[in-house]
Amino acid sequence: MVTFSTMGIVTATAQFILALAVTFLHPDNYRRFRKQNTARALLVTALVISMAGNVLNTFFAIPELAFSVFFFWSCSTQNILMGFVSILFANPSVVDRRFVAVNLSVYIFFNLLLISSAIFFTEAFPVIFIISFTAGVLLSIGIFSIAVRAYNNAVQAMEEYYSDDFYHLLRYRRAFNAAIIAGLALLIAVPFTGHYPGTYVTAANIVWRSLFILYYAFVSILFIRQNFQIGLIARMYDGMNVAGNAPQLPGSLVEIDNPLSGRMARQAAFERLETALLKWIADKSYLESDIPTARIAESLGTDIFTFRDYFRDKKGEDFRTWRQRLRIEEACRIMKEHPETSYELVAGTVGINDRSNFKKTFTKIVGMSPKEWKKSQK
Repeated sequence: MVTFSTMGIVTATAQFILALAVTFLHPDNYRRFRKQNTARALLVTALVISMAGNVLNTFFAIPELAFSVFFFWSCSTQNILMGFVSILFANPSVVDRRFVAVNLSVYIFFNLLLISSAIFFTEAFPVIFIISFTAGVLLSIGIFSIAVRAYNNAVQAMEEYYSDDFYHLLRYRRAFNAAIIAGLALLIAVPFTGHYPGTYVTAANIVWRSLFILYYAFVSILFIRQNFQIGLIARMYDGMNVAGNAPQLPGSLVEIDNPLSGRMARQAAFERLETALLKWIADKSYLESDIPTARIAESLGTDIFTFRDYFRDKKGEDFRTWRQRLRIEEACRIMKEHPETSYELVAGTVGINDRSNFKKTFTKIVGMSPKEWKKSQK
């Protein structure tokens, strides 16, 4: 049989290890991003709160009422912190002081109401517990919905800003969403979990604690693995903010005043861009990734509006699709000349973020998977 002390020690130890991993396992290059450090601090805080709850429950006799209050406070706090972590990854600019203040004020109010009722109005505690519990669930759902929108907007913005496909961000979005849903489910399970007094824990308590540890392990691993993305996201929002302070307008005064002269100037700009693109292709600059589209246009001697107009009018497709085709053609050449090369290495060589991105892009352009294409070449 599993005793309370054994289960508590195992759970607390696992959470302590996860807290250390989240604190220290991350690329040094991205420590300068303040929002990432905030997200890390929130996640570690959630782990420490949960660990403290396990230690208290394991080594101290807690009255039933006090346990119920602490249990609810611990679960709701962790769930809300997880929501903040998810939003910080997707769109750091969303979590400002006002956002935090509003959500924490609502959260603190209902928790103080619950604690007050447990101390001064014990007869009303069941009703107030239900009210506080409902408020905690609704608040978690609200933060969850913000996280979903933040991820959707981030994926769209990054693909527009970098002209790269970020399918892997969609995977992380689904994973973080699943983590928040799991946390919400665990929070909802609080009234039904109960306190299991005695020397041995019940099967329900073992399952609940095990799921909670798996949940934290899942979120922690996601956090560590996604750390490298925070640099791209932070740079994108910084770049968008700079561009917003000094907006560029499409077209020119010459084109407005003299349409014929404007069309000639436009055609001349297209010809210069086409010449620059030929050299850009010859240098295989299309293999470089995570570079803002505006910077690519600037390196080719034009502005972002002429750049986009050129691809729309002359190529009949956007820059991202055109460049991905060049990358996949290069990938086919590499796989044909070096069939032993792994897909991960090929993907990185041609400037595609990871293997799953590579497979999805390859299949979309070629009409078959890389594995199927390799077989067709034999």
